[in-house]
Amino acid sequence: MKKIICLLVSFIALFAIMGVVALETRTEGEIIDRGTIFVNGVEIETEDTILIAKYFLREITFEEMLFPLRTILEALGSTVYWEDETRSIFFDFAGVEYVAQLRRLDHVPGLEFIFVNEVKNPNSRIELHLDGGVSGFRMINNRIYLIGRSGLDLLEALGCRVEIDIENRILRIYSY
Repeated sequence: MKKIICLLVSFIALFAIMGVVALETRTEGEIIDRGTIFVNGVEIETEDTILIAKYFLREITFEEMLFPLRTILEALGSTVYWEDETRSIFFDFAGVEYVAQLRRLDHVPGLEFIFVNEVKNPNSRIELHLDGGVSGFRMINNRIYLIGRSGLDLLEALGCRVEIDIENRILRIYSY
């Protein structure tokens, strides 16, 4: 039993080290394309749309879909505001006020993570996937973009139905 536990701990440590090395060798990426957002069947006309970013991690090239948080929330009827002092986004949706905070964690130096919960119920955290082991968001031109699954997690937690067409770079959101 001790050997199995020791082996498990070794694997976990190895993957943790590999993850830190991978984060350090990942490039910032470049925007290679844009996508289209539809909310309740209506195309959102905005410069702040889905971005497709190309990244390099060692010899591997991959793409990420980035979803503009403010643009999507406002298209869904939310009032959104940024509080610079706490690095937080406040928004309302379906009568509930939420806060999305950008925070650093002591055990993960150099990275910020995004945490979303109801303002009146701080223990109501919405779980967001951290795509690629990274923070779940990118800050581009002072705008927050949620990365792939993180963006979908948030929309689904708010009760929206989400369809994504990766090939045609289309995000469809239904809030009714």
